[in-house]
This record gives sequence, C-alpha cells and structure tokens, in this order.
Amino acid sequence: MTCDVVILCGGRGERLGPLTQKTPKPLLKIGKDPFLVHLLSQFQKDGFERLILAAHYMADQFQTFVKEHAALFPRLKLVVEKEPLGTGGALRHAASHVESPDFIAVNGDVFLSQSLQPVLEHHRRAASLFTMVAVRADKVEGAVANKGGLKMDEAGRLLRFQGHSREDEPWVNGGFYAVNKKRLLRWPEETYSLEKRLLSLMKPDPVNVFQSEASLLDIGTPECLAAANDKYANHSLPSC
Repeated sequence: MTCDVVILCGGRGERLGPLTQKTPKPLLKIGKDPFLVHLLSQFQKDGFERLILAAHYMADQFQTFVKEHAALFPRLKLVVEKEPLGTGGALRHAASHVESPDFIAVNGDVFLSQSLQPVLEHHRRAASLFTMVAVRADKVEGAVANKGGLKMDEAGRLLRFQGHSREDEPWVNGGFYAVNKKRLLRWPEETYSLEKRLLSLMKPDPVNVFQSEASLLDIGTPECLAAANDKYANHSLPSC
C-alpha cells in the first residue's frame, strides 16, 4: 500500500536570523545540496514516492525547487498556504491533497536516521489515528533536544508535553508523524500550533508514540546548521 509524505515547510525560520531572510529554512544547504534534497532522497530510498511540500514563506522558491528537481523527484508536489497557518493548520490544509488513507508528516528542518516504514507498520498494526515519533534527547543533534519531554503512559500513549522542563523524561518529539487522513480532516481549518492543540484535537482518540532509538538532526538554529555542515559537508546525512 502506498503512503504519501507531507513535509511542513511554511515557517519563516526566525531562529536562523539573517540566514532565512532570502532563503527558506529547508532550502539552506548542507554540503552542496539543500537540506530538502537530503530529506526527500531519504524518503524515496525508504519507498515513499508521492511527496508533498506544504509551503508559505517564499513559496516561489519551492516552486522553482520542484521544477528544477522534477527528474530526481518525479512525484513531488507543492501545496501553498495563502497565509501562515502554523504547524497544525498547515498539516490540516495539506491533508486535503493527500491520496493515501494514512500518511507520514514531518517538519522540514529535521532528519531521522532510520526507516519510517517501521513507524508506519506500528501505526497500522495499532489501528492508530495519530502516531508521533519520539527520540531520546541525548540522540538529538540540535535545538530539539532542549524542548520539553513527553509524558507517556505504560501503553505508549501521549499524556502531555512537559513544556520546557523535561522532568527526567528522556523522550522528545522528533517532528515525524504517521496520520490517518480521514481523522485529521476533522480538524478545523484555521491557524494553530500542532503541539499546543494536538491532544485536544484528537480527543477522545489517543495519540500513540513510536519510541525510536535513531539519531535526529535538527537545523533550526545557526549553531545547529553550522554544526551539521561541519559534520556532513563532504558526505551524506546518516541514513536508515
């Protein structure tokens, strides 16, 4: 069964300061290629072919990217938000363009060093409507490691986000999700943050968590981007 992938690219990347004044964050380079090339190549290698970019900020640059990389990513599609919708609103907007019953969603500034097929299998086996990928904070290269931890129950369901204090919770949100399209289309079409409203949007259904032991690369700050370039400038990002 095929599965679409939605890459959330709409943010302004304000933490990157002047670096994103002329270039949207996913198009900043790691080595010789835009970060987005590394991310999309990983998805294709992993067996995901229909890829959807959800963009707003500097959407014209993503349009150019799609045209210039048509041979490399023949099933790449661009969906443009008329106004910034936040991560939750952008995901809802993009879901209308998804063709598969379940799909993968990912923030456009993170890279996970494992196949997403086990995530999708876990999601389907549990008959889950929304599955979040959690990673260990000590396996994160970048600012994601400083986010609050995830509080889960014994069955691996999300109870709450811990804010900026992890309270000894070792797991953080990796920014990768497996989603049931039909359930997500019940979300409101408006502007909102995914993390801030996820649990309330999914009630009474649970948010399941896939606990990954893989490493996560985050390029969301100048320091993270520079470190990624220092480490991976001459070779590919760590793949599955």
